[in-house]
Amino acid sequence: MERQKVGRVINFRGLTYAPVNEQGVVFLFSKMNDDLGIKIESIQDAFPDAIGIDYRHEREIGIRKRIEFEFRSSNYDHPLEGCDIIVCWEHDWKDCPETLEVIELKSELEKLSAAQPSVSREIERFIEIREPRRDIEEVFRKLVQEIERISNRITRKIEKTRVTYKTTRPFVAFELQKASVLLHLTWPEKPRERNVEYLRKLKKSDKWHWHLRVRSLSQVEYAVEICKKAYDDTFR
Repeated sequence: MERQKVGRVINFRGLTYAPVNEQGVVFLFSKMNDDLGIKIESIQDAFPDAIGIDYRHEREIGIRKRIEFEFRSSNYDHPLEGCDIIVCWEHDWKDCPETLEVIELKSELEKLSAAQPSVSREIERFIEIREPRRDIEEVFRKLVQEIERISNRITRKIEKTRVTYKTTRPFVAFELQKASVLLHLTWPEKPRERNVEYLRKLKKSDKWHWHLRVRSLSQVEYAVEICKKAYDDTFR
């Protein structure tokens, strides 16, 4: 039996090892493309490998780009005019034409790891047990990272279906579902924010309990702002 080769350990969003071939590059890119600002429109057998929409320069307007995946950039052997971006694990093409942009995932992964707090093994295990859709995994991780970035006074409790965050008292709980993350929030007044699905006045309290459902990474920033308001309220 031929020995199976694996890359170095990266433990990135459920991927244990770094890529050792082009297929690994495609898989890793699928876990990083939102961070890189590129949405994938299609994957195909023919050259180029993929069509992406590039939102890196303007958040509201994307530019269609032709993408070719390679393990090393020097492996590229296609016409220059048929591709806009090479996505690779390692950029080793010294004479790469200026007309081709190269995204080296190895260096991009280092930037992401440095910029974002790691998600604990307990959280990763919780995700494995709950088995949400892959895109919802990323939504949940992003919410966890952003909330835990707010303050060192926040503590968390992992329950059967949700993760609760508290300071002097609980202020938000993230319920991880198959197709969304449901936020349970405590608020000092009846909320006027959009997308509130359910709310009720807590007995013997001036607080309101309400829900906010997050279905995509694009909604995370708004959800975090709401969580920050609930966090601030715990110190009033």
